[in-house]
Amino acid sequence: MDQPGTTRSLKLDTFTTPVVTQAGLDERGALTEAGLFRTARKGDRIQRAREYLLNGPEAKMPFEISYHDPDGNVRAEGRLAWWKAGKDDLTWREAFVGDDVARARIPETPLPPDLIERADLTKPVLFGHYWMQPPLALLSPFHICVDASVAKGGRLAAYRFSGAVPLDPKRFVYA
Repeated sequence: MDQPGTTRSLKLDTFTTPVVTQAGLDERGALTEAGLFRTARKGDRIQRAREYLLNGPEAKMPFEISYHDPDGNVRAEGRLAWWKAGKDDLTWREAFVGDDVARARIPETPLPPDLIERADLTKPVLFGHYWMQPPLALLSPFHICVDASVAKGGRLAAYRFSGAVPLDPKRFVYA
C-alpha cells in the first residue's frame, strides 16, 4: 500500500527517452495506432505518461483522507499544483487541486519538498485540463491554465500569447 505523500506518477523526464524509443511511437515521436490503444491500457508506460501529461502529478493524501470528486467518486489521491513546487512551506492544502469542500478537509501540514518536481520559472507554460473557474487568473508569472470548464457550463477560453514574460492576465479571452 502506498504511504501518504508518495506519488504514483513518475516525473516527466522519466518518460522522455523510454517512451520515444518504445513501440507505440513513430519516427517523429507521434503515437501510432497501437500507441493510441496503449494510452488506455492501465499500467502501460505510455498510459502513465499520458496521465502525467494531462493530469499532472497525483499523490496519496495524508492521514488516510479521502474526498468526493465532482463526479461523486471517492478518491484517496489528489492532484497537486506542480506550478507551486519549490514554494517555501507549501502545505498539502495549498498544493491540492480540487474544490473548496475537499480542500477544507486537507491539513495545513507541510508537503514533502521532493514530492513534486520544481516548476521551471524561466519559460511560460500554458496548459489546460484542470477545470478552473472563470474568470481565469495567473497561477504564477509564468504559468496559466486556459481551461475555464466549458464542458461543465463554464466558458471557452484562450490566452493571447505575445511572447512577453511575465504573462499578463488581461490577455485572457473568452468565447
